[in-house]
Amino acid sequence: MSKLRQVGTFFRSNKGVFLICLSIATIIWLFNELSKSYTVNQELQIEYILPNEEIILQNKPPVILSTEVEAPGWDLLNRSLFNRTPKISPVITDARDQQIGSAALRDLAKQALGIDYTILDVYPSVINIKLDNQATKRIPLRVNANVFAAPQYKLQSQSFVVQDSITIIGSESVLKEITEWSTKLIDFPDVSANISGIVELEPALNSELKLKPAKVDFVIRVEQITEKEIRVPISVVTDFDSLLILPQEVRIIGNVSLQQFEAITADNFEAQVLINKSADTPLNRTAAIDIVQRPLGFENMRIIPEIIQYTILEPRDE
Repeated sequence: MSKLRQVGTFFRSNKGVFLICLSIATIIWLFNELSKSYTVNQELQIEYILPNEEIILQNKPPVILSTEVEAPGWDLLNRSLFNRTPKISPVITDARDQQIGSAALRDLAKQALGIDYTILDVYPSVINIKLDNQATKRIPLRVNANVFAAPQYKLQSQSFVVQDSITIIGSESVLKEITEWSTKLIDFPDVSANISGIVELEPALNSELKLKPAKVDFVIRVEQITEKEIRVPISVVTDFDSLLILPQEVRIIGNVSLQQFEAITADNFEAQVLINKSADTPLNRTAAIDIVQRPLGFENMRIIPEIIQYTILEPRDE
């Protein structure tokens, strides 16, 4: 027996007749139910169209309007199947402060949903709009850094980003209060080699505020250092006619980069003591050594000794 005859025989049987009747009853019931009206919640997207490009939103109005609506089942099923979220676009004038009331929101919802929808309620019932002029401002960029050189290294510079300022775009009134911006943390506590990368700026709490750029390049450069000791003669500034100091030179010890090691000599330093008659104490004739000149890059300096002793020389009799 062919399959077609088998199907025909089935539908002529009691089971087949029952299935046909059940299907017809289900369809009639479905049509009847979808013809009824139902109350549901429907969300609508809000798109704010501003008067011109020089005007921006100062506040942050809602972007979703929640509505309670009554509509036929057919309309609700159709919207549900196609997953369509309706959109409304309130009319925004150039007034700095304005309000979209409940009646206007209901009308917009009605237009977006269709004539078969009855709008029972909307939330929020009122939308406040605050506008401002769009402005641009250049502000300093502050580096938020936790960067330290590893032992036997030093940072070549405390400035790590390649630019020192950024541009911010936003509400004129908001920009007046902003004087600087910060990067996110650059965290390298033990640097022994040059590092480069990109760091993002701290995000704006005001979503209408734009940062240009939103991230910047950074470079961390280090150089290896070593200890260097130099002996420097001590010069004396005094109002005594003649005196003798001991020692007559000072050992100056400090850290320098390998590149500077050979270039730094005693000529780059000046050690000095100041001895005045008014401060002379015969029982304790000492004076502190002062390094009045030293080269750049010579760091963590210490001197040995830190004081000298002096003796006043009496003039010889002729």
